[in-house]
Amino acid sequence: MPIEHEKFERPGLLALDLDGTLFGSDLQIPESVRRAIARAQQAGVIVTLATGRSVRGTLPFAKTLQIDAPLICYQGARIQHPTSGEVLLDQPVPGPLAAAVVTTLAAAGIHVQIYLDDELYVGADRPEIEFYTRLSPVPMPVNVVPHLADLAAQRPPTKIVFVAEEAEVQVWLERLSGAFSGRLSMMRSYPIFGEIAAAECSKGTALAFLAERLGISRQATIAIGDQENDLPMLQWAGLGLAVANAVPAVLAAADRIIPPVWEGGVATAIERYVLSAAHTED
Repeated sequence: MPIEHEKFERPGLLALDLDGTLFGSDLQIPESVRRAIARAQQAGVIVTLATGRSVRGTLPFAKTLQIDAPLICYQGARIQHPTSGEVLLDQPVPGPLAAAVVTTLAAAGIHVQIYLDDELYVGADRPEIEFYTRLSPVPMPVNVVPHLADLAAQRPPTKIVFVAEEAEVQVWLERLSGAFSGRLSMMRSYPIFGEIAAAECSKGTALAFLAERLGISRQATIAIGDQENDLPMLQWAGLGLAVANAVPAVLAAADRIIPPVWEGGVATAIERYVLSAAHTED
């Protein structure tokens, strides 16, 4: 079935989520995906990564893929070039709101952490930290401070993350959304991770900013993802693709569904929608 030409143009920008999209729990990008991304770059397509990860945690993947385009990190709160270090966009959580979120979650016994200067800050050394940092391809500096809420108030964090049981994450996302309606952005990036960013932050707004900066139209932009935090960029892009292992909301919103991450779905998508002159589905 051909893609609607009034919506989609020959691609100039490809935005890729990392976890669950480019790779699974082993953090290894399949060789087929690496080759396909290299071919897309050789064809003149700009490839970027759009992730909730920190800049520090994203750089190793950018290096592996030889990406030399600005990276969308922290759920869109920061856009930074991987080699020059130039920051194109930086939207931290306002200090008073960050302090209120930290205080609320900590009072309920929920593990909460903030990012400052690409490092992690926590109020206490808890088991959740070890699980969280194991997902990073490089060591993540963890700073334990006695008054985390005070620090968040004084130094607005790039983002806030809390770790809890899957059902509990949803409950707290709903509670925080109600308490801070319109003033903060709430999202789930992993079944047991809830994330809070500035109100205007999302992968979608960041992708729109980057595309404009690069002079690439919305219709010439492709985005691929799997989790709820990917929805804004899939909905903004001219073509939004979901890997088959995506959560139901993403599968329902995507323009097309590609093979799952363990089958190298991104490689299939690049062959079909980026490198194919016809831009058709089989």
